[in-house]
Amino acid sequence: MGLYRGLLAPFRGAAFVAKHGLWAYVIVPIMVNVLLAALAGFAAYWLATRWAPLQQNGWWQVGTAVLAVVLVVPVFLVLYPLVSSPFIDLLTEKTESI
Repeated sequence: MGLYRGLLAPFRGAAFVAKHGLWAYVIVPIMVNVLLAALAGFAAYWLATRWAPLQQNGWWQVGTAVLAVVLVVPVFLVLYPLVSSPFIDLLTEKTESI
């Protein structure tokens, strides 16, 4: 039963947000997530093109692109909670008050 409830949790959360009109508290963290993901993708692309110039083809270029992603993803995973926590805190306070 725990797996089933866990799979349905995001849908129950969205239903709660829709029922109580909390979309204004949800949009900002989503936009922050999209912006940070775009910046992380741009950083990975920038690192990959600096380490393996586009003139080189083959496995070297693929390897450096993978390495760039491996370096950028942990930075994204650390930055997202730090940047979005004030917005999520507001949503949590509003949810607890309801």
